[in-house]
Amino acid sequence: MGERKKVTLHDIARAAGVSVATVDRVFNKRAPVRGQTRNRVEEALRRLETGPPQKLPRVSPEAAKPLRFDFVLHSGHSFVGTMTQAMHIIGQGFNRHRVTFQVHPLVTFDSAALSGLLLDVSRDSDGIALISREHAAITAAVNRIIAEGVPVVTLTTDLPETRRIGYVGINNVSAGRTAGSLMGRFTGGREGEVILVVSGSYRAQAEREMGFRSILRETYPNLTVRESINSDDRSEESYQRMGQLFAAGHRPLGVYNVAGGNTGIARAMADFALSRKVAFIGHELNDDSHHLLAHGEMDAVIDQDTRAEVFMAANTLLSHHGRELVRPILTPAPPLVVLRENVADVTAYRERRWQNWRDAGADVDTYPPANTMATEPLRA
Repeated sequence: MGERKKVTLHDIARAAGVSVATVDRVFNKRAPVRGQTRNRVEEALRRLETGPPQKLPRVSPEAAKPLRFDFVLHSGHSFVGTMTQAMHIIGQGFNRHRVTFQVHPLVTFDSAALSGLLLDVSRDSDGIALISREHAAITAAVNRIIAEGVPVVTLTTDLPETRRIGYVGINNVSAGRTAGSLMGRFTGGREGEVILVVSGSYRAQAEREMGFRSILRETYPNLTVRESINSDDRSEESYQRMGQLFAAGHRPLGVYNVAGGNTGIARAMADFALSRKVAFIGHELNDDSHHLLAHGEMDAVIDQDTRAEVFMAANTLLSHHGRELVRPILTPAPPLVVLRENVADVTAYRERRWQNWRDAGADVDTYPPANTMATEPLRA
């Protein structure tokens, strides 16, 4: 037999589910590392030295060590509410695997406050799922947390400059291109401008805008994007900013909102008798956007399965601890287009699916991957 291949830091990091820097700190004592992380790295080395890497045996819920996953949410009020609701529902299933969720909402952006919150939370956390704008202070805090052995997953919007273990959410470039294609069709080949509404330095919003602008350049050069307005994810702010534009005489062919504040935009359009005359596309299917779609005040909502995303984020963190329930799926999910004609069906399907899941005892093992709405069988 040939000589056994030398085990590298990369091999150990991959087997332990940590960064190479963390492995280096464990063996060279360059900085403190949490005991749980140190044990996992040392166990990974033992497995690699004694034989080929093997899948860790599944731990029974009764024997599993209790874990706490923290969801740190910086977004608009509406989306924070949507995600919090999803976490309460998904958390029911993870409880039986001795995993609890803690939710930390932060609606008003303050880089120092968010960085401090992350560092405070990480002291007692076994994993963090994070929604945040891009900012140098946030990146530094996340990388410090990860270096100390706490895994981080980015949720719905990415922080690619961090050493997070994965991003869970939709493909936002694809979402923007989808919105652009719909806008081109809704406006019927007319020549004019489209208003873009944003709220902050979220990677998701930048990617949506990039996708939207690219499809207009490629396919609908008759449409030009007006300088975007900032709603700060608040309906009152979007109402005032849109009202100012309309009062100044602007009559766009369409509005694409990559952020929150859909109700404010709809109110401004109604005040100036532009409802159903100006194409309006936004994101996030919730009670407000459902109402706007049903009453013809929005033309389309680009949606994502937030409950599925919460599940996959928690499962990815659980996988880091060797206790994954299903194989983590870190490929961005496709966006879902919701129109007036299918909004009732989408909502009813989702609620029925979740009722079935709750009736089954909220067994996370049976939860389907994200965006399987068209193929998932339902029990009567």
